Amino acid sequence: RGHMTEAAVFFGDPELKHFSRKQLAVGDLELFGVEAGPAYGDVASALPTKGSLHLPAIGLIIMRTGYRPKDSYMLFDVGPIWSHTHQDTLGFILHAKGKTLLWDTGVSNYNLPECRAYYRQARAHNIVLVDNADMRLEGRPVVHSWRSEDTYDLADAEAVFAGPSVRHRRQLLFLKPDSWIIRDVLRANASHRYERLFHLREKAI
Repeated sequence: RGHMTEAAVFFGDPELKHFSRKQLAVGDLELFGVEAGPAYGDVASALPTKGSLHLPAIGLIIMRTGYRPKDSYMLFDVGPIWSHTHQDTLGFILHAKGKTLLWDTGVSNYNLPECRAYYRQARAHNIVLVDNADMRLEGRPVVHSWRSEDTYDLADAEAVFAGPSVRHRRQLLFLKPDSWIIRDVLRANASHRYERLFHLREKAI
């Protein structure tokens, strides 16, 4: 909410304010000035109208039913691996009916060194693990198809990994509002061990 509040102040956007704090904190006033307080109070809060989105600049696809507490969404990572990112290309998280079902375990407390090392690994995410190894990408992932309709969303993306040398294509179909279908196709010129990892929330089923 802190970051959304800063964005709502900066842009004066009612949809951003929907996810923001009701009042500005001291840090917000230090950042934007005391005059930001009354201006922020004049911005009305509005439920966002944008539905499912592909954000190519940051390599994310979001499939959602809405923004209310009991709505569902899937966040699909189709971006490259940068120096500060985790090994989670073609990974996803799933939130449905008001609770997270499939976690991104890489988002947690970094104060414990042994945990920090684990969180950055491929196996800490909802991906297909190849030979128990982390990912080395060849170029950027490619989004072959993205469609968002009233009854379904379809995302089709592919990544090529240099080590182990494997081409992974993942297709996600959201049959709104309740069903998700995941199809993984992996191609290689040698034998590999493939493990599809789902990090389930406790009592998710």
